[in-house]
Amino acid sequence: MKHALNILPLGLLALIVWLFVRNASAPTPEAVAETKPVPAKVAPPVPPVSQVDLERYTPFDFSEVFKLPAGPQGFEYTDKISSLAGGPVRMEGFMVRHLHDDAEVFLFATFPVLLNQKEYGLADDLPANAVHVRMEVPKGQAPAWMKEKLLVCGQLAIGPRQEQDGRISHVRLQAEMILRASDHTPVDLLRPIVLQPERVNSSLSASAAQ
Repeated sequence: MKHALNILPLGLLALIVWLFVRNASAPTPEAVAETKPVPAKVAPPVPPVSQVDLERYTPFDFSEVFKLPAGPQGFEYTDKISSLAGGPVRMEGFMVRHLHDDAEVFLFATFPVLLNQKEYGLADDLPANAVHVRMEVPKGQAPAWMKEKLLVCGQLAIGPRQEQDGRISHVRLQAEMILRASDHTPVDLLRPIVLQPERVNSSLSASAAQ
C-alpha cells in the first residue's frame, strides 16, 4: 500500500505531461483552415449576348421583304416590313462575297452568294431581297467577308436609293450589333481594305493606300 501511494503521484505527473504534449502537437482549427488547399481562381467565361439584349430587335426574315408572287406592279413591300421600317430588327443570313466601292457597306442575303462584278457587272445572281448592311468603320478598313451565318441587328430602312456600286438598294440595315447566328457571340468584321482580295480591285484600295 505504501508503494502504491508513492507511485500514484508519478502516474498523475506522467498523465499531465502526456496530455500537455498531446494538446501542444494537435493543430488548431485556424491552422487546419490555413493548410487547406485554396482553389485557383478561374476567370469566368465571357457570356454570349443575352436574349434580353436581342429582345429589343424584332425578328425579320428575307422572305418578308416583298409580297410573293410579284403582281403587275412588280415587287411590293409586305405590310410587315412597312410597319417595321425605321425600327430595330434582327436578320439571319450570309455575307455576300463581292467587290464594293463603299467601305461602310456589305451585301447580306438569305443564302451564300459570290458575285463576279468584273465579269458580269450588275447582271448577277444577287437575290432581289438582298439587304445593304451599313456599318461605321474607321478610315482604311471595311467589313471583310465571313462564310459563317450571321445575325445582324440594327435599324431598318426601306425605299429605293442609289448606291456607290451602281445598284439600287431597297432594304438597308444600319448595323448596331453583328453576331454569329450559331451561338450569338459578337464578331469583328473590320479588316484593312488592302488585305481583302474581294475589294482589291475596288477604288477603295487606291484611296486607302494614299
